[in-house]
Amino acid sequence: MPNAVRRMLAVVAGLVVAVAVVLLGDFVASRLWTPPSGTDLAGADGLRAAMASIPRRALVAVLLGWVAAAAAGAFVATRVSPARGRVHGHIVTVLLLAATIANLLAIPHPAWVWVGAVVLIPVAGWLAARAAASPEPVRPRHP
Repeated sequence: MPNAVRRMLAVVAGLVVAVAVVLLGDFVASRLWTPPSGTDLAGADGLRAAMASIPRRALVAVLLGWVAAAAAGAFVATRVSPARGRVHGHIVTVLLLAATIANLLAIPHPAWVWVGAVVLIPVAGWLAARAAASPEPVRPRHP
C-alpha cells in the first residue's frame, strides 16, 4: 500500500476511534443526567437552562471522554502510520480539538470545561502519539 494512502488511513482510523470514544463518554454522561421532561433543547434558551442544570459529574464524564478520545485517536493514528510518524496523531488531536471548540462555542459550557478541554486534549494527544511512536522494546535473544 502506498505511503500516502497509509498516512490518510492512519488519520481516518484515529478519527474513527476518537469519535467512538467521544460517543462512549456522551453515553456515560447521559446515564448520569437526563434533561427534565419538557426541556426544549432545540432553542437557545432551553439549551442554556439545560446546561445550567447538568451536574458536575456529567460534565466531568464528557470532558474525560474528549480527553480519552484525543489519546486513543492519536495513539491509533500514530501506530498505524508509516514509520509510526507522530504527525498523524497530532493531526487527529488538532481536528478533535477544533471539533471540541466548535461544540463549546455552539453549546454553553462552564469556563472550567473550556479550560480543561483546551489544556488536556492537546496534552493527551501529544502524550499518546509519543507513546505510540516509541520503538518496540528490544527483546534479548535466547540461544
